[in-house]
Amino acid sequence: MSPILSGFEDIGIHLDFDNLRLLCGFVKQFLEREQKEFQESYDKKIAEIAEEHRDDYIQWIGNNHWYLFEVFPSLQWMSLFNSSYTVFEKNLNHMCEMAGRRVNAKITVKDISGQGIERAKIYLTKVVGIEEPFKTEKWQYIKKYAELRNVLAHASGELDLTKPNHKQVLDYAIKHPSINVKHDEGSDF
Repeated sequence: MSPILSGFEDIGIHLDFDNLRLLCGFVKQFLEREQKEFQESYDKKIAEIAEEHRDDYIQWIGNNHWYLFEVFPSLQWMSLFNSSYTVFEKNLNHMCEMAGRRVNAKITVKDISGQGIERAKIYLTKVVGIEEPFKTEKWQYIKKYAELRNVLAHASGELDLTKPNHKQVLDYAIKHPSINVKHDEGSDF
């Protein structure tokens, strides 16, 4: 790590990401527990219901199943992804502020044209002189996650495959098993 940025662990960056990691684990456990309880209750009820009423029960309970197994998890994971990206961008901008002060920069990151992580990258490379992190494979992943985030945030997670950037995001997501894509007519992430 650059000497200019050393000690940044002490300003809460790790804490932000640790909290997000804990939240992800909690949400995953909560959803799995609720789904398991729902399935157990469903199986018990199906066994108790007279055969002539089972179809009515299945149709009635179907929406609850759909919400619990499809809608809520999808919304939650999109929200957590978006929150994680926002925390990353906020911390990157905070690093720009701290690094700018350490080198007595005449301008701040807000003085640089552009936006988001690209603006922070320009500031750190051109003003502060930190280039190495932006030459890594990890930075390339982060840029792809930025594209994913933009599609999620601006299209509510629904891809329009007639748009080239949406198609590129889907192609990237399909090639990376750490990204879960549910692809159907609506093309939700």
